Amino acid sequence: MTKLTLNNTKVVTIKIKKFPLHIEKTNNKFAVNKFIKINNQSIYNGAINRFTRNTVVGNLHEFIISKLPDIQILDYPLRVTVIIKTVINHGSISRRNGKTTWKEPKLDYEPNWDEDNLTGIWVKVIRDSLSLKGVIPDDNVKFIREGATKIKFVDTIEDRELIIKIERI
Repeated sequence: MTKLTLNNTKVVTIKIKKFPLHIEKTNNKFAVNKFIKINNQSIYNGAINRFTRNTVVGNLHEFIISKLPDIQILDYPLRVTVIIKTVINHGSISRRNGKTTWKEPKLDYEPNWDEDNLTGIWVKVIRDSLSLKGVIPDDNVKFIREGATKIKFVDTIEDRELIIKIERI
């Protein structure tokens, strides 16, 4: 593991291309897994029980941890910014018959989905995963004092990307 000291001009940027849009809500050994769309509302609205939510969040942690570099950041406090590049009509992405479905929006399409329904779960899982992997000792306010989220639109779901920026403040 590389130990990394940040100064005021250095930012660690982690890019995750083609992040999952749906995640397994079951971890079946014998049957086909069922999936759930990744957003705060579907995970925390009470429609799934705490055991299923634990499976979903565990699967999200596993995904993020697998994409994090083997570094340990030694300077604190930090700002963690999560930028999600996705299509303007992200809210209409669905999964049918085991496949993600999406149609390019019409030119006059106006988005009506909530930014925090998408970013909230990713921020929580990313911060937890930074701690679980040992990139930072913990995700509490001793180590992370600021955060930001941004949505940037891309042309197709193939161009989607999660960008994590970690910087000392």
